[in-house]
Amino acid sequence: QVESGNHFVQVMHEGYISYAQNLALTDGATLPVVAGLKANFAQVTLRAPHAESEIWLGGEKIGTGSWSGRLNAGTYSVEVRTEGYETATQNIEVVADTPKSYTLTGGHAVYGVLKVTSQPMGATVKLDGTVLGTTPFMSNEVLVGNRTLEVELKGYDTHREVISLVRDAVKSVELTLKKEELVTATPSTSPNSQKSYKVGDYYNENGLEGVVFEVSA
Repeated sequence: QVESGNHFVQVMHEGYISYAQNLALTDGATLPVVAGLKANFAQVTLRAPHAESEIWLGGEKIGTGSWSGRLNAGTYSVEVRTEGYETATQNIEVVADTPKSYTLTGGHAVYGVLKVTSQPMGATVKLDGTVLGTTPFMSNEVLVGNRTLEVELKGYDTHREVISLVRDAVKSVELTLKKEELVTATPSTSPNSQKSYKVGDYYNENGLEGVVFEVSA
């Protein structure tokens, strides 16, 4: 029970606009109050420019590539962080009970310089699986960050390493490729013939079969 007189009633719930009303109560009377709360949030979808882009909101990472969820009405500053690109910041406006999708803008690409030489020359240069060219190779438009470098030449072992590219700095890689080692086997059916194998080949000789893992002189 509440004493008669004037009263102020307020109903609050997280994510909703609070309801407020002044009431005048008299002795013995019942006064119903229906509080119709309105949503103070909206369903928001954020899409980054790259699948590997990180989406940050309020100093916290909330998703990679895309994010969808509820945000209270207001203005937010969203960051897009992508390796090899400058961090991009974008403000979004969330209107209560109004679903909206945003396509976020990425930052400008940040480049380093990569120089690869090999002996012998003419080897294929790959970065993160993408063919860039052949040795001797040099480019000043390679995205910064940690990258997997592969140098391939037929008849030679593939060179593979993780390199770190820094903005406006030259990363120089000088290689002497190693020839693939071969193993020679003499089939029992043809004692005068020989067959050469290298590491990784499948063999079936003299009743033995399998994959070559090690080559001995």
